[in-house]
Amino acid sequence: HGLPEIMSVTLLPTIIFVAMIFVDWRLALGMIAGVPLMYLVKVLSQKTMDKNFAIYFNHEKKMREELMEYVKNISVIKAFAKEEEISERTLKTAREYVYWVKKSMGMVTIPMGLIDIFMEIGVVIVMILGSIFLYNGNITTPNFILSIILSSAFTASISKTATLQHFSIVFKEALKSIGKVLTVPLPTKNTKQGLEFGNIEFKDVNFAYGKDGFELKNINLTFKKNSLNAFVGASGCGKSTVSNLLMGFWDADKGQILINGKDIKEYSQENISMLIGSVQQEVILFDLSIFENIAIGKLNATKEEVIEAAKKARCHDFISALPNGYETRVGEMGVKLSGGEKQRISIARMILKNAPILILDEAMAAVDSENERLIGEAIDDLSKDKTIITIAHHLNTIRDSDQIIVMDKGIVLDAGSHEEL
Repeated sequence: HGLPEIMSVTLLPTIIFVAMIFVDWRLALGMIAGVPLMYLVKVLSQKTMDKNFAIYFNHEKKMREELMEYVKNISVIKAFAKEEEISERTLKTAREYVYWVKKSMGMVTIPMGLIDIFMEIGVVIVMILGSIFLYNGNITTPNFILSIILSSAFTASISKTATLQHFSIVFKEALKSIGKVLTVPLPTKNTKQGLEFGNIEFKDVNFAYGKDGFELKNINLTFKKNSLNAFVGASGCGKSTVSNLLMGFWDADKGQILINGKDIKEYSQENISMLIGSVQQEVILFDLSIFENIAIGKLNATKEEVIEAAKKARCHDFISALPNGYETRVGEMGVKLSGGEKQRISIARMILKNAPILILDEAMAAVDSENERLIGEAIDDLSKDKTIITIAHHLNTIRDSDQIIVMDKGIVLDAGSHEEL
């Protein structure tokens, strides 16, 4: 929509000015008398307008995020009777947005009003000079009328620089947002070199999400190939952060993470994702069919492979009982399925992926006893001949682990078998 406005502002005034010169060069100069003043106002107000519009766009973004979060989590908000508190927070964000809309419009109104006044000065000058010239016989009546028409058209087109200025601010803020995405460094590509599966080592690993202290401190661990490992500790002690580093979601601030003796940073995210599978407590499903959600685990998976994976994950029976079977759409974030059903579909996806390293992050923390039994059986099948890293709150759920790592406040307190601990 901005391109026609840009063409109108740049091309049309030039054509009109040239035409006005042919009518009467003195009236042409009178017509543009207000242009320098108009651009002076534009230059003087540009910095302030840019600053205010940047704040306005930031509040607009914040309001959208708040509204999306409110709608997305409405069931949780109602379940914990937090409607008043969360609604007030969302409304506060909306009020701040409205305040900056009004302030931004106020900042625009004054300079735009001055621009209009200075543009109208040109029309007034043309009318006054034209009347004098007509009275003295220096211009014909048709040319006098034509000069008024041209000056009015010139004013209308050149005053659209206000619109152009607004577009430039919008474009600048949009380009800043896009630029932030484009400047994020791409993962290191090393597609020719496969990532061999072997022992995993954490050597003096330190990591912090922000600048306020470390989330992990001097982590030294070894996960042997095809071993069963488990993390235990209170919430927030750093268990999930270890798995996030291993999956390549973040880079360690200090130290190294080695797989088969090679730094994980040497390999592409694609290779790492092929090597590692994960079953999370919060299952992410796309608003696609059940078949498509399971098939994500393997490129070009056949129907037979998907069904076989579903059987191993103990979800084939409930899927087959659905009216549309595997073609049933799960809804946004899988809202049409229970927590246990979503978890078993997630496990089917991992069975299909068949990655040699498997991370189980509180996979059975929020399911009923029947689903816990089915998920446990499915995980037992999934875990054969793999390096397993389990994250759990309770020691009794991981008694058979080869290595149990006890964590607290980002450090490893102890590590060993159940008998050793």
